[in-house]
Amino acid sequence: MLIVGANGNDGMDLGKRMKTEKGKGKVYDGPLFDTFTSIPGVVSVSSTTNRDTLAYYSNYGSSNVHLASPGGDYGPNWPNPENDASKRDLEARTLSTIPVAQGSYGWKIGTSMAAPKVAAAAALMKAQFPQLKAQQIATRLQQTAEDLGKPGHDEYFGHGLVNVYNALQKK
Repeated sequence: MLIVGANGNDGMDLGKRMKTEKGKGKVYDGPLFDTFTSIPGVVSVSSTTNRDTLAYYSNYGSSNVHLASPGGDYGPNWPNPENDASKRDLEARTLSTIPVAQGSYGWKIGTSMAAPKVAAAAALMKAQFPQLKAQQIATRLQQTAEDLGKPGHDEYFGHGLVNVYNALQKK
């Protein structure tokens, strides 16, 4: 079984030592393992924008990101120093699987919008290459991802933006 997980929406480095204010939240001492995506074998997913940048809210970390996938945001002018919500670009969000009305789906942002795209890519790979084991699928998704950011694996995009077209090509 391949488990794909959303890395979380706190905009923080999951691999750094940090503390939060007492009485306002948890106090973290040591590397932060905020999500189950830190568990070995889980494919962790960060969220990208429609501009192929890391979404402002996406958690990241050098050993905590395997792949990136579109999760949407509010465009290049959000967040802003003035906290001016009128600068949000609602078209920069991504279509969600959460129904909002009969036969209609809503627009959302988050790593929870990004992770299902990686899970769907894995399912399509399993359908095309049924002999592949879970770890082989994860490896192939990483090897065929579109490199974003620093060359090679990095703390924001992992191995890169998932590319199902590349992954489904004959080996």
